Amino acid sequence: MNSAPSQTLRMVTVATESFVPGACVMFASFLRFHPDFQGELVTITDGLSVESKASLHAISPRIRIVQAGQDLVERIVRLGEAVPGLSATSGRFLSLEALRPAGADRVLFCDSDTLFLAPIDSLFQCNEDVTAAGDGCFLRGLARDRDTLAETARGPGRLNHTFNAGVMLFGPNALTGSDFNAALAELSVQRFTRLECGLHDQAIYNLIFAERAKHVDWRYNYLLKHRALIERAEPVAPRNIRVLHFNQRLKPWKLSPEKVATYQDPFRRWATAQWFAAAGWSLGARSEKPD
Repeated sequence: MNSAPSQTLRMVTVATESFVPGACVMFASFLRFHPDFQGELVTITDGLSVESKASLHAISPRIRIVQAGQDLVERIVRLGEAVPGLSATSGRFLSLEALRPAGADRVLFCDSDTLFLAPIDSLFQCNEDVTAAGDGCFLRGLARDRDTLAETARGPGRLNHTFNAGVMLFGPNALTGSDFNAALAELSVQRFTRLECGLHDQAIYNLIFAERAKHVDWRYNYLLKHRALIERAEPVAPRNIRVLHFNQRLKPWKLSPEKVATYQDPFRRWATAQWFAAAGWSLGARSEKPD
């Protein structure tokens, strides 16, 4: 990996207490394929136990655990109190902290339910406002309404280039502070009572960036929930997948090997086995390289 770009590149994830196992495996798999990465490694949280912090630092002592800013946390709390059904999943909005200016020229955001299977060096070279893979809506050949984000036919005045927020690279223009302020403004009761999409932080990212985004192919964010759509649109051989995204409801760290063995879909068994394998060596990691 070329080390020059990484010196102004910040890698960020979000981890609430229940997602720390995923964050540990994500960081370990990233560092396995990017051992020379010199940028910051950051976990945004609203509070973690001593044990969870130790688990992250066992992967790498360089991982910084950062409390989300009070301005963001207050808005998340107000929204969770006002909109039924959001309070249980409001931790997803913590990812918006990645847009807050923090001295990096670019920010790579990865959900804690992602798993690296190969390097993504070529993605590091992008300088667009945001670089990401299309979401389920885009895969279905649809757009989103600018007000409600409901899926609709593509056309003028609609969000025609929506993307998944699980793996995103933000360029310098997105990190000046103006887009963070715009995200705070969208994180409102007025906005979320109008939405008809079931999205959280991804809704806000698309409201701000959908028409400024550069799409990359699904090798860089292989959405397991949308595998059938991906294979119809742009098939990806398993050996070419660089980042697996377990964007379904049941996360791999909640599964037992016995449960996985019952899966009828061989690809789903294979994907989950990749996560278990990474967890096996990441649990014993005490540096940035697996044993």
